[in-house]
Amino acid sequence: MFCCFGGDAAGRAGKVHLDAPFVQYLPYFKLDDERYLQITLRQMLSHTSGMPDTDESEYDMLVAHPEYDDGAAERYVRSLSNRKMVAAPGERFSYSNIAYNVLGDMIAKVSGQTFEACMKEHILLPAGMPDSTLFFQEVDRDRLAVPHLRTPEMTVNPIYPYHRADAPASFLHSTIVDMCHWCITCLNGGVYNDQRILTPASYEMMWIPVARRGYPPFYEDTGLGWTLGHYDGVKTVSHGGWASAGRTFSSSYRRKSAALLSCAMRSRGRAAASSRQ
Repeated sequence: MFCCFGGDAAGRAGKVHLDAPFVQYLPYFKLDDERYLQITLRQMLSHTSGMPDTDESEYDMLVAHPEYDDGAAERYVRSLSNRKMVAAPGERFSYSNIAYNVLGDMIAKVSGQTFEACMKEHILLPAGMPDSTLFFQEVDRDRLAVPHLRTPEMTVNPIYPYHRADAPASFLHSTIVDMCHWCITCLNGGVYNDQRILTPASYEMMWIPVARRGYPPFYEDTGLGWTLGHYDGVKTVSHGGWASAGRTFSSSYRRKSAALLSCAMRSRGRAAASSRQ
């Protein structure tokens, strides 16, 4: 979701266009299917690009072997050249964390900053989130909530799951207060304390249905970076996620000027990552 805002910021700066071929901005991006040349930024943001997703075992392997340097994202993108597409670009909804990780590398390249620095300057700080970061090396370890395992007793996972190339899709480290500021920013249409991070038109465009998901009430359609639905007759815009470290869910109800934020540590039934120390 946050990566989507970074992509929109690059678009407003005139550095990218939503409907231009994505490879125009990241020439070394390649999949094992010539249709990848047709993929656009809009399709990646709305999970309609036809790009594959990472399965659980692949994800476990990735985060059990973390990389922290500035070249991690580009190496990750270049490693995708043997991956197959799951659908034609624009054909249907198919969630892809891989697509968002590729977007993160694009944001870094067109901005001339690291992905994390760009997001902090243009999105997090203007949204009142000074204690939030997408770069694990900046996280205060004394304030870090860590994942637990059931093996079968409850124990702390000896490996904190992280890989810098996966930061755009998975690794915002934040606080409840900062996330509440984010919810306020969303309810205000992209404004926090008189600082605007997106134009009203950009916000409305994100919340226009692009493809059908078909799981009411919250998961009826997908927009750009958001999931669209209805609850008790009110339109909802939301995003949820889970990984080895936890589960999150955020939903906004603009007509009622209300938002819901849920965060929980997720315990797993197997110590998949801990066996790879």
